[in-house]
Amino acid sequence: MKRFAATNTAWLVLLALGGALLSAPAPAAAAGGHVLALDLRAAVELAYEANVELLLAELELEKARLGLQQVRALSLIEPSPTLLLQAETGVTLAERNLSLTRQRVAFQVEEAYYNVLRLHNVIAVLDDAEQMAQRQLEVAESRRAAGVATDVDVLRARAALLQTRADKAQAEDNLALVLVQFRQMLGLAPDAEIALDDTVVTHDLVDMTLAEALEEALANRIELAQVRLGVEVARRELELADNDYTPELTRRSAELDLAQIELQMRQAKDGITLDVHNAYNAMRDAHRRLAVAQQRLLEMEENWRVVQALFDARMATDVEILQGQTGLAEARMSAVNAMFDYNVARAKFFQAIARELDDR
Repeated sequence: MKRFAATNTAWLVLLALGGALLSAPAPAAAAGGHVLALDLRAAVELAYEANVELLLAELELEKARLGLQQVRALSLIEPSPTLLLQAETGVTLAERNLSLTRQRVAFQVEEAYYNVLRLHNVIAVLDDAEQMAQRQLEVAESRRAAGVATDVDVLRARAALLQTRADKAQAEDNLALVLVQFRQMLGLAPDAEIALDDTVVTHDLVDMTLAEALEEALANRIELAQVRLGVEVARRELELADNDYTPELTRRSAELDLAQIELQMRQAKDGITLDVHNAYNAMRDAHRRLAVAQQRLLEMEENWRVVQALFDARMATDVEILQGQTGLAEARMSAVNAMFDYNVARAKFFQAIARELDDR
């Protein structure tokens, strides 16, 4: 079975936070195995070719265009402005639905991409924690043999090691599951070996005010463009019905349709405004929590250095050294999760304002 590989060391994400962490080499490729190197853009492009929902949307667009051609052909024999308008509108709506589906697929791939990288970094953290726990167990056993530690110290160290191994095994199982999902998204074989570029991961805050974000969202959100099209169509249908040959009830129905779609327009604007507010606040909150995680990591790194020095000088207990190890591992884990939580929140914000990957 082929396995996941990373193009960069697993600690690059944490090093970007300022943590003085050890470098963990990427897993080696299977002998003779081909590794598919992917960045985020390449992953999204693969998903575009394989996603069933997107393929269905493309077929709907083809059907809408075929329908328009049929209506135009029939119009040569029996002109019908209403049918022609409906067919043209159907094509436009199908085009926008395709664009909306592409945006949704791109975000799903981006989120899955980050989850793969997140779990790879989590495993690297736990691998280092396992090595530390193993060394501490050996120290505890040596100290017990020398008569300066108790059976409880050894049992406590062994329990810490077993807990770390269990956590690591769970993370590895989660990574295997996420990779199955990710490969399916991209239309890859179940055993395809992939290498993801992690340079897309960032801790930089998006330089944009809420007002600017709202302006961009209201200009670019496809859902709103669809409702605007509905307003335009309703107005044109009312114009077509406003003549001496159309029954009064038909004209009145067109007026009600226009009033209804205008209310839907207001409703859509309110919904998008709220969506952008939530995404903007979530992104900024995630960035603040990233700064907290960074500071906590620096604190735990220094605490671990001090506890080690005290332990070597026989001025700290086994309990204190285990607490230092646990605190350091938790801080590293929090730093990893905070980094990827921010990047996912950032991606959701860009989705809320309908900004494409290439425009970021």
